[in-house]
Amino acid sequence: LVLSLLATSSLASITVDIDKTSGSYQVLVDNHVWFRSDSTSYTTNSVVKSTANGTLPLEKTYTGSGGDSMGPFNSTTIEYDGGMFVTEFREYGHAVVFEQRFPMGVKGSCSEPSDVMKVRDDVSTSFPSMGLPSAGDPGRALLQYSSDMTGAGYKYSNFSSDADIRTGVTGFGPMCVYAQNGGSAVIISPYSEFMAASAARLPSGGVSFGVQGSFTEIPAGYSMSFIMSLTQPGLVNQAFEEWGDKLLQKYGKKRENTYNDYALKYLGYSTDNGAFYYYQTEDGTPGKKGPPFDGKSYEETLIDVKTYADSENIPYKYILLDSWWYYQGVGSGVTNWVSRPDVFPHGNDYVRNKTGWLIQGHNRFWAIDNVYATQNGGSYEFVVEKKGDQSSYDNYAWPMEQRFWDDLIYNSTKWGLIMYEQDWLDVEYDRVVYLNTNITSGRTWLMQMGTACERNDVTIQYCMSHCRHMLQSVEIPAVTNARASGDYHPGQDQWKPLGTTGIFAHAIGIAPTKDNFWSKPGVKNGTSYHDFTTVQEPYNRLQSIVSTLSKGPVAPSDKIGESDASLIMKSCTKDGRLLQGDKPAMTLQLIHNRRVYDKDSDSEIWEAKTKLSDMDFAVVMGAMLQEDLSVSISNDLMLTGKYVMYEANDTRKVIQSDTIEFKACKKYDFQVYSLSPVLPNGYALLGEPSKWVPVSRARFSNLEYGTESSNAFVSVIAEGMEGEKIDVAFLAPKSMTPSVVSCVIPRGSKVTVSMSNTGGQCTPL
Repeated sequence: LVLSLLATSSLASITVDIDKTSGSYQVLVDNHVWFRSDSTSYTTNSVVKSTANGTLPLEKTYTGSGGDSMGPFNSTTIEYDGGMFVTEFREYGHAVVFEQRFPMGVKGSCSEPSDVMKVRDDVSTSFPSMGLPSAGDPGRALLQYSSDMTGAGYKYSNFSSDADIRTGVTGFGPMCVYAQNGGSAVIISPYSEFMAASAARLPSGGVSFGVQGSFTEIPAGYSMSFIMSLTQPGLVNQAFEEWGDKLLQKYGKKRENTYNDYALKYLGYSTDNGAFYYYQTEDGTPGKKGPPFDGKSYEETLIDVKTYADSENIPYKYILLDSWWYYQGVGSGVTNWVSRPDVFPHGNDYVRNKTGWLIQGHNRFWAIDNVYATQNGGSYEFVVEKKGDQSSYDNYAWPMEQRFWDDLIYNSTKWGLIMYEQDWLDVEYDRVVYLNTNITSGRTWLMQMGTACERNDVTIQYCMSHCRHMLQSVEIPAVTNARASGDYHPGQDQWKPLGTTGIFAHAIGIAPTKDNFWSKPGVKNGTSYHDFTTVQEPYNRLQSIVSTLSKGPVAPSDKIGESDASLIMKSCTKDGRLLQGDKPAMTLQLIHNRRVYDKDSDSEIWEAKTKLSDMDFAVVMGAMLQEDLSVSISNDLMLTGKYVMYEANDTRKVIQSDTIEFKACKKYDFQVYSLSPVLPNGYALLGEPSKWVPVSRARFSNLEYGTESSNAFVSVIAEGMEGEKIDVAFLAPKSMTPSVVSCVIPRGSKVTVSMSNTGGQCTPL
């Protein structure tokens, strides 16, 4: 007997057929089977009970209905093992939620209690589970986010038995299964208890989703859920955004609130790994990584950076202080998160006051000899795992109290902290045994941190995050951005993942962060790096545009006297306001498909859009293209109507076409096209050709036009710093030559810039 939870509809739907006798099931998309179940199981008293071997028989099945943040649903609930383990299917038409519940709790939920870390990458429960289609089935593709830095270890493949599906604590991340013909796409991910949820490969080759295998006990009333979210048509970027909508709506987080973050609005300066002044100060010995610092102090160095930036009219508004500024102890963990006197002799607040910069403060994992733990004479409860006390301990500590985070963040706001960067998230989770044995501790850790920051108007940047950390951020409004690629080092390719990791980040309300960059090419001697005699950034323009298009922080990290101010200013206004699109730049579906079916892992084509008065503008970048590629404005960019465009290297040459014709290229000769819609009266707003994003809502608003032939015009309101000179380009009807209107921003910061058959005009507001 088979239960069909939803009636067939003419609309796209994802449904579940459940065998009422065995509990097996299959997931159908528009009545076509996409996923077939494997075994259902859970572990109790360190013994695995499974439907695969008959040790977990189905005992009771019942149906129901209800509604929640995703809308109305029909449900089927199955009880196993005297009600100790309960599974539920909730079907919404556009999604299915699979929930596993533990009404009475579970003792001995780890199958290896004597060595829990041995089964850390397994799961102790399995629901849902799925077998994989045969290797010869070419019908569907897979994009799965995996590993650190917002899933920057993502993988593409055919969705089949030989697919490289990543599982375990580090490997498991959201996966998109999509039809080759673009018909449908399904996102599979955890839907709750993100820090404890995991996946593992089954002996049959399938995949099971459930509780991370190292947790030793599950409390009564605990539940965990996973989601399959359907999108039609099956475009990867759209599928992730719609999936993200469901998560954000459930947990009450809003994407628009992310960009209220000061550091996401304004230009910053960075001292992160890759920066010129990373563990090195002005006049320090080249190739020597402090401390001690044998040049100037960091206090003197950063004040000199500010003086130089002012001389070049570079409007840095905040600074990222990396891990060189605070006290470190056993294993390089943090002992005291305050500045050392050899770094800032007069304190962080002195540097803030002298420079006017607000502060993004880096932090890492806690040392066992930290000053905060009661075990060391401090005032706060910590888990302290000293190496040798147990075989799996490795000298890490972990704070247990909300009070600790409240005090730490509040005290830090006094010296200018506006963003708390939690780095080494992977190491802390992977090495603290307590976090891997207590099922609620991982969520508690991040929620306490987020609560303290929200209470003190401080935002959070995640770094070195597993996918589970990123998913957990949907419950934490204070988390606004996260590193979405590896550490920067001049001349290397850590920028490449951003077009793809940005899809995941944007979906869950996070701004993806590229990291810092050097703005000027040529060898810059004097760093602390091992290659200090040769290190340089030959692709400075590429680094600059990627930072800008990411819609994350833009933070150069130049040596004093070695900034390309004109390049830096392509990202922002005179007062440092970042000029970016509405969303992070994202990899085109064309490239997603090439990575699967053409095995093209090099080519990058990204798109960032701006919607201004219901008109769509776009910036499209191509780099490292293996061959000439044609991008359809209607099919690939999903833009309607007539468009004109120009390439960033020749802004006076405007063309009108239905396609963008990219030439094969590498990194130095990347191409950037700016696209503008042709308005009904024939005019087009081209924006500021000197900027990477010529039309940004941080600059422009209220696009208007008149259609009467005798009074045809186009106008837009521009905003900026008083006295700032801006050049705004328009295209007149039947012309392919831009007309530029130059305006000076008046007192009040706004001006209407217009173009008509009588010429251009600036009208102060």
